[in-house]
Amino acid sequence: MNETYILIAAHEPAHADVLHIAAATGHEVVETTDPLEIRRHYRRAFAVLIDAECAECVADQPRRPRVFVVAPDPGPPDYQRALALHAEAACTVPSMSYDIVEALSATPARPSATGEVIGVLGACGGAGSSTLACALALSSSSPSLLVDAVPFSGGLDLLLGAEEQEGKRWADVHVEGHVPAAELRAALPHVADTAILTCDRGGVAPAPSVEDIVAIIECHRSDSSGALTVVDLPAWGDTARQLVGALDRVYLVVPAEVRAVAAGTAISRAVRTELGVVVRYRQWSGLSAHEVENLVKLPVVAEIPHVRGLAKTVETRGMRTVPRQLKAVAERLEGARRG
Repeated sequence: MNETYILIAAHEPAHADVLHIAAATGHEVVETTDPLEIRRHYRRAFAVLIDAECAECVADQPRRPRVFVVAPDPGPPDYQRALALHAEAACTVPSMSYDIVEALSATPARPSATGEVIGVLGACGGAGSSTLACALALSSSSPSLLVDAVPFSGGLDLLLGAEEQEGKRWADVHVEGHVPAAELRAALPHVADTAILTCDRGGVAPAPSVEDIVAIIECHRSDSSGALTVVDLPAWGDTARQLVGALDRVYLVVPAEVRAVAAGTAISRAVRTELGVVVRYRQWSGLSAHEVENLVKLPVVAEIPHVRGLAKTVETRGMRTVPRQLKAVAERLEGARRG
């Protein structure tokens, strides 16, 4: 399955007519009315045919093209919902089926996208999500892009000791039209095969918008070499909530401590995207992975041991290579994704 498929999220009686529309275009189809599945496919599909009821679960998602809000004849369609989604049209079916087919046929399908996009989210401040994001990008077996989506973060280039490297920062990047992923990576600072898109500490440029971040994600996702994109997500809130819908996989880093687990539990209840928990142990951590899993009610997919000396290394020269214990975690997560 690739990005040429159409997402159909509609109940009867509109469902059958919407299926006929998709069949007429020749595209593959994903059908679902499950909110989690709708959100997972919403950003990735070539087009979305969705009814007002299903549209509620993507109301907080970034704007995307080729969205049609449908309703059965005689209507009327939900124009307010269509406006909220910035939909291409609000249509009744089957009376307007031809119009939808014509609109979809006029837009060529995008090339198959093979790049994966992973987000890393911290359950609390200092959880280690930025460090894990860097480790995942640096340990990737394919070229990677590390995206700093945290406003006023200080910069992931500092964490990696690459602050002196030339290359574009967020204030210099404008993605309009089709930009080859390799060209994007080449314009950015690098550590080994990892390109870094982060903030500029010397100016007063505003933080990147959700739309800016999603544009970069979609640009790099289209890389035919299977390049990896890793997004260091901001603390849970409106921006993170919108961004997770554009990602293929999200890891929640939870320190094995009471308050951190309480925060992670609150996030797990709010997120409508599937999460994998990565437990981080610090010197004073008092909970086991099993206890964290039971409390957060999400599967633990990896555990990060305390890495002695890492904080000093980051502070004095940057994490230009990944410590052995952290690399093992990153490789395990990559193996799980590919397996």
